[in-house]
Amino acid sequence: MRNRIYLLCCLLFPLLAACDDYLKDDSDDLLIPSSVNDYLPVLLGEGYPDGLATNLEQVLLMTDDVEMGPLYYDDAMLSRVNVGVDGNSEGEHAYTWGTISEDIWEDVYANILGCNVVIEALPTMTYADSEYDLYCKLAAQAYTLRAYHYFVLVNLYAKPWSEANLDELGVVMRVSPDITSEAQPRATLGEIYALINEDLERAEVYFQDARKQYMKWEISPAAFYFLKSRVALFQEDWDGVIESSQSFIELGEHDITDLNGLDLTTCGILRSVNSGGYWINDSDASEVVFCFAKSWLSYQYFAGVNTSYSNFTIGYHPSWTGANALLNQYEAGDLRRDVYFGKMFYEDSYDLMYAFQAMPMKGQEEREAWRSPEVYLNMAEAYARRDGVCQEAIDLLNELRIKKMTQESYVAKTIGDFDSVEELVDFIWEERRRELCFEEAMRFWDLRRQGMPEITHMVYWTDGTSQSYVLEAGSPNYLLQIPAAETDYNSAIKNNDRDIIVGQ
Repeated sequence: MRNRIYLLCCLLFPLLAACDDYLKDDSDDLLIPSSVNDYLPVLLGEGYPDGLATNLEQVLLMTDDVEMGPLYYDDAMLSRVNVGVDGNSEGEHAYTWGTISEDIWEDVYANILGCNVVIEALPTMTYADSEYDLYCKLAAQAYTLRAYHYFVLVNLYAKPWSEANLDELGVVMRVSPDITSEAQPRATLGEIYALINEDLERAEVYFQDARKQYMKWEISPAAFYFLKSRVALFQEDWDGVIESSQSFIELGEHDITDLNGLDLTTCGILRSVNSGGYWINDSDASEVVFCFAKSWLSYQYFAGVNTSYSNFTIGYHPSWTGANALLNQYEAGDLRRDVYFGKMFYEDSYDLMYAFQAMPMKGQEEREAWRSPEVYLNMAEAYARRDGVCQEAIDLLNELRIKKMTQESYVAKTIGDFDSVEELVDFIWEERRRELCFEEAMRFWDLRRQGMPEITHMVYWTDGTSQSYVLEAGSPNYLLQIPAAETDYNSAIKNNDRDIIVGQ
């Protein structure tokens, strides 16, 4: 109990420091939080994934959506680059699918700890009669967030969900706020998904009586159904995907943003690191459900423009080389190519235009966001996987595409466009890649559940040399290594196997 009180005091310290009411007049001891209003700042400050975006940036490099190579594509650019300078070469280890940021594991478990503090306090938490809806809102958000955090962990550190993998190692299951140094083994994949599903079930019950006011920066009923749809998809629960997606759509709160209504002259343009341009993840966008992980230092490994406003000769950028490259997946008239990627950068103090190297323009301060197009794609895949080439799946695709293509180029898809369910599912997966690129670790997560295909990456140096790195299909490197911060003290934990990948 002493450890738990100490933890609560640490979590609440910023609030306690500002509120004299938390200090006894005749003692230096801190009062133990008890009311719903005491626990609100715990969840807001510790339960939400504010650091996730920065932690996942290296995971982006591991996918086929990113490549390394020359960062100039015409003579005018070449005249302004720093010839012989490599951009962000410290990210090379991701191209060996080696050690990725250890902060992911630690930070996500810190978020889980914040959720656990609130969840364990629920049975004894006090509130006025008029605050019952606030209590239910807090409980629903805590359970939804914990489910999300375990979803992130299990899709980075464990094998993809399948009936055959349910008894494989998942991650450590921590559901108590008690701090302990006792060794704890990894729960199975099936046990972790059971916890995720149970948390979502509890959240749904609480949301029925929860307060109705929500901001884009907090978990709402729409965000809950969004996550439930995603979790069901990754478990191949097609009925569950359709049911939760339909509940999301019936709320009528997050229509897909029609890119035809945008002024394209504002898209792909930045006037400085902190302002300007249009971002699809902006909290004002109709399709944005939930914003989190604020960070304007987005995509720090992309070297088209760095914080000293220097153009590099070689660096990382969204893949544009070869038929399978991300930027070559957008057909003529697809507005996402103009809206989701940068074109030019204008820096005030230098009064110069720099090529922005197709840097992702998904979110600035709203670095990450859940957006309604994902729900439509989840539902389309569920219908296709359950019912084959069907009109329901086609209609959902068309609802998305008509708002992402120019009116002149848009042509509705029909059942006759697909000869098999495999062809339809492949097209849906391609749409996921086009729509959801550079959001969370979605491409990496999708590659895992889509069979863990082979990926080849090239690393180039300004002396003209290069090396290729190959991730074999089904490689254990599709699972991240559990960091030393966990394995050094937790003797019961077994780490993931690792292939040593060297350049050729």
